[in-house]
Formats: sequence, structure tokens, C-alpha cells
Amino acid sequence: LVGLLPPGADPHAYQPTPDDLRAISDAQLIFVNGLGLEEALASILEEAGAKTVSVNVGVSVLRKEDGQGAAAGTEEGDHHADGNPHTWWSVDAVERWTRNIEQALSAVDPAHAAAYAANAEAYRVELAALRVDLKALIGQIPVAERKLATDHDTLAYFAQAFDFQVVGLVVPSFSTLAEPSARHLAQLQDQIRSGNVRAIFVGSTVNPRQAAQLAQDLGIRVVPIYTDALSGPDGPAPTYLDFMRYNGQLIVEGLREGE
Repeated sequence: LVGLLPPGADPHAYQPTPDDLRAISDAQLIFVNGLGLEEALASILEEAGAKTVSVNVGVSVLRKEDGQGAAAGTEEGDHHADGNPHTWWSVDAVERWTRNIEQALSAVDPAHAAAYAANAEAYRVELAALRVDLKALIGQIPVAERKLATDHDTLAYFAQAFDFQVVGLVVPSFSTLAEPSARHLAQLQDQIRSGNVRAIFVGSTVNPRQAAQLAQDLGIRVVPIYTDALSGPDGPAPTYLDFMRYNGQLIVEGLREGE
């Protein structure tokens, strides 16, 4: 297994290295998120053709009209016509991923299908435990206070799963490559203030400058979390399970601050 994107890389903007291109050429299968997430890799993955498998097949995808984070509008640079690609913020979606991955691996390597099935089932048990833990953790925050402001539209699936409201987005887009207008930032400041949002959550792959300025003007905190990438192996979020537990804890702490 070769991971193309290293820890901390922005999947929207990542540019492949020569080693990446060789790995793509040599691969039997290439698992991708899809839904427009790997924007900078799109043409290369398209050339790979039949070897590419989207893990999001069968996942219920959120779109602008679904309302999670969409109220802030759309900026130039948001080209995700297929919907919000940040599905890993839904444990249910990742459970679907395990089934898609198991099926794809078993098709190319049927001799080991039983092993793939057993490993996938074992991981789904861990996902079920994660779901229970997150529900208990987020239960510390009253539903009326579950209000989020983020750097771009990355937490919509998390919001849907745990009854949060996405009040505002620094970049009103599914992509980190879009740019907010001055008018949007002024509107966002009003939205955050009127919504009594306690923090702006900013991903590790994003420049926090605009969020930091907004937070300073509003007298609230910027809380760094991992949104579009894992941490390195020595960091707090080296695996998906760690990623969700760590971020969930920071989100709860960020919203409880100043109670």
C-alpha cells in the first residue's frame, strides 16, 4: 500500500512527485476519495482510467442545496459539482468505504477475499465503537450551542451526524483553493456574532491568517484541528480513529470555552 498524499498535505492542492507518478503507473488499484477532492491530481487520475476506484460509491453526498454550510454562498474556485467531498467526517460514510475497498480488493485478488472480509468486519467493529464514543463526547454540548464556523466547508457531514449548525465559512466553498470576497468576510463576521459562535475551527492544511483576523475582531478563539489530512505518525491524529476522537475533543473544548 502506497499513500500518495503525505501527512499534512492539502488534497485539494497536492502536486504529485515523480515517485507518485511511478506509483500511479505501477498500481493495480488506485483508491481515491473522488467528488472533486483531488483537484490537482484530476487529469493524472483520469489517465489511470479503470484502475481508479472511488471509496465514496454508495455514500449519500451533501450538496449546496442541502443547507449545511451552504448559506454562506459560493465563491469563484468552487467547482465541486458532485457535492461536498469531505465525507470522512461521517463515520457511516467510512463504514461504506470499508465495503467498497473490500469488494475492490477481492475482485483483483480473490484468493485473499476471506482475509479482506475479516479485516473489513474487524474495522467496522472499531467504527461502531468510535460512533458511540463521539455521541457521548458531543452529548456534553447542548444542541442549541452546537454552532460551528470553519475555514471552508469541511464539517458538513460531522454537523449532520451530530446536530451541529454550520453558521459560517471563511471560504464559502468545498475547496481550499477558492478565495473569499471582502463582502463575504463582512457578512461572515455578522453571522458569527449574531450566532454567538465561540470559536473558528481551522484545518492544519489551511493558512489561518483570515480566520485569525476574524477571530481577533470578534474576540473569539481560533482552534486548530485536522480537517483534510492526518497528522504524522508521532502526532495526535495518525489514524482515522485518532483523527475523529482528537478533533471531536477539540471541538467540544472549543465550544465549551467561555461558557
